Amino acid sequence: MKLFSYFLCAQEALVFPFLTQKMDFAPEKEAHEVIHKDISDLEALLNAFKADHTKFEPSQIKELLEQLKEPLVGVVSVFSGIVVDYN
Repeated sequence: MKLFSYFLCAQEALVFPFLTQKMDFAPEKEAHEVIHKDISDLEALLNAFKADHTKFEPSQIKELLEQLKEPLVGVVSVFSGIVVDYN
């Protein structure tokens, strides 16, 4: 997950300034903020489960992944030009 976070940070540092000159990139920046938060939450949750296996609750992982679905698909589709219907 850290690698994915580094990728997002690199995009924000290298790609966003260029694209901001060409278009309104505010929605993608907001989506990245949501993705960063959810990935941090997921990482913390997985570390907690790793520390105490008795507290493992798959529904919590599923909930976080569901939260990530819309912003993540949106960001990927912007950069790839692919329109994805995730419903």
